[in-house]
Amino acid sequence: TPTSSPTPLPQGQVQASVLNLRAGPGTQYESLLSLQRGMLVDLAGQYNQCEWIKIRVEGQQEGWVKGGDGFLTFPLACANLPSGTFRPLNGSLLADTRTRPGMGFLSLQNQTSADALVFLNEDSGTPQLAFYVRSMETFDLSGIPNGSYQVFVARGTEWNGDARAFERLEETLRMQEKLVFKSAAGQASLWTLILRTLAGSTENALPISPAEFPPLP
Repeated sequence: TPTSSPTPLPQGQVQASVLNLRAGPGTQYESLLSLQRGMLVDLAGQYNQCEWIKIRVEGQQEGWVKGGDGFLTFPLACANLPSGTFRPLNGSLLADTRTRPGMGFLSLQNQTSADALVFLNEDSGTPQLAFYVRSMETFDLSGIPNGSYQVFVARGTEWNGDARAFERLEETLRMQEKLVFKSAAGQASLWTLILRTLAGSTENALPISPAEFPPLP
């Protein structure tokens, strides 16, 4: 049975004398290599209305370059370039509605094979904290205000920064117990959470539907 193949994206041409190819859409990501003016590259996607462009060099090396005609030109309107996926840096805060920091501390160890979006939702509705923990890495979050927090976890790959979601979602979970943070007399709560995969789900967590996962503000 014949099947349709996606139309390949056109090529772009480097305009800057030297253009850094980075591991993600931002100057905080490591530089993978330097591209020279005049080089032709394959387009692979964009982020934040073409502020950054995802490309492939010689069909193999993939990364991100700064957008704009002074850096890269291509014969395609930005609206016709799909969103590119990437891995946010470990510990990236994707939501933070704290009006002022507290003294609580949370250490999150992701011992699973997929990256994780971790969401702390306070009973009162605010503040809300969401952060990204890469597979097999740890992130320590300080400054958590006093309160009782429900913890939600989404695990997956291929993070879409424009949609603020995993394109390949493996599971969504809700921790069975709430985390209570309180401080007094110079002492504060310290919690450690370890994400492990057991029989298809994370220990001490309940599977939930993606619709039950809190939306990022």
